[in-house]
Amino acid sequence: MKTVRSSSQSKQGNFFARNLYKVVMVSTLVVLGAVVTMTILLNRGNDDQQTVTPPPPAPTYVMPLTEYEIAQDASLDRLIYNPTLNEWRTVNGTIFSVKEDIDVHSVSDGQVVDVQDTQLEGVVVKIDHGDGIVSTYMSLAENPAVEVGQKIKAGDVIGQTSDHMSKYAHFNNQLYLEVKQAGKLIDPMTILPNQEV
Repeated sequence: MKTVRSSSQSKQGNFFARNLYKVVMVSTLVVLGAVVTMTILLNRGNDDQQTVTPPPPAPTYVMPLTEYEIAQDASLDRLIYNPTLNEWRTVNGTIFSVKEDIDVHSVSDGQVVDVQDTQLEGVVVKIDHGDGIVSTYMSLAENPAVEVGQKIKAGDVIGQTSDHMSKYAHFNNQLYLEVKQAGKLIDPMTILPNQEV
């Protein structure tokens, strides 16, 4: 038995055989266009998530005192002789010596997180400056100018120097400043402006 095709079926078959490449290309372009259109439509609502936010400005640091001598640099990894205690020990902060009681200033913007009146270190004020930086001011006089929870700016007065730090009594009036970054003690002078008085 012989199969007979109509002329219209054979013309359609010949058309697809001759134009297969074109048919595949047009189909591919249609699918690609649909994918691009869907991607654009689906991401249109996420524009605010793709906005780049500029980094916050770098914190400003100021010296905690206007008149001082550096009596002792921080010695985080070496022993220093302490004549008051008659022993060798590390010094975890910078000791600023002053001639008389003067105002102590916050070294940067922040929030007061602790205020204590201690027997051995005088009044101690701790300020969180954000980004893992916390400064601790020791040997302050009674009646500090700040309280826990108070927000302060760089240079704000937080108290006055005193001679209440018993383990460094040989320095008389002083400010003992410790700084931690991410919970680790650092030399305060690495963040403070390079300033000679």
